Amino acid sequence: MGKVVVKTVDLVITAVGAALYYLAGCITAGFLSIPAVSWLYLPSAIAAPWGIWFGVWGVLAAYIGGVLIQPLYGISYFPWGIMLGFAEIWDALIPMILFKTLKLDVSMRSWKSWAALLISSVISGGIGGFIGFSIYVLMGFYTWKSVFTWAALGAWWASVIIDMVPIGGIILYTVSPYVTKSSLYIKGFIRTKSTTEG
Repeated sequence: MGKVVVKTVDLVITAVGAALYYLAGCITAGFLSIPAVSWLYLPSAIAAPWGIWFGVWGVLAAYIGGVLIQPLYGISYFPWGIMLGFAEIWDALIPMILFKTLKLDVSMRSWKSWAALLISSVISGGIGGFIGFSIYVLMGFYTWKSVFTWAALGAWWASVIIDMVPIGGIILYTVSPYVTKSSLYIKGFIRTKSTTEG
C-alpha cells in the first residue's frame, strides 16, 4: 500500500455524506416505532453506498451524520450523541469491508453483491443495535430485559435490513457506474499515492 493521500475532495465527500445522512434522519424521525428507534431508517441506505464508494471517508460521514441526527430523537450531542455515533458507523463500515475485501461489483450486477449487502445489513444491524441499545439502557430509555425483544432490538435490526438492501442497493445499482468512473471513487479503504483512483 502506498502513502495515504488526503485530498480536499475527500473532506467534501465526508461533509456531503454527513449532510445526506442528516437529511435522511430528518425523514426517519417521523417514523419512530419505539422511543429513539424508527422502523424506516433511511440513513442506512446512505451509509452503505458511501462506505463502499469512499472507504473510510464514508465511515466518517456516517459517524458525523449519526451524531448530528441525535437531537431529532430527543438525545443531546454530549455525551450521548457522540457515543451513539459509534452505533451508526457499522452501516458504512461492514459493507465497505465486505465489498472491498472480496472485490465485489459495486454496481450490483451480480447476485454476490446483493448477497453481500444483505449479509452486511444483518451484521451491521446486529452490532449497531446492540451498541445503540446498550447506550439507551445507560440513558434510562430501556431496561436490559426490554432490549432483547423483537419489538426493540428486532426493530433496529429490521429497519437496517429493510432500508440498506432494497434502497441502498438501488442507489448502488443506479449511481455506481458514474461514481466508479470518476476521480471521487476510492478502490481501497483509503486513497493512496500508489493507486490511480482520483
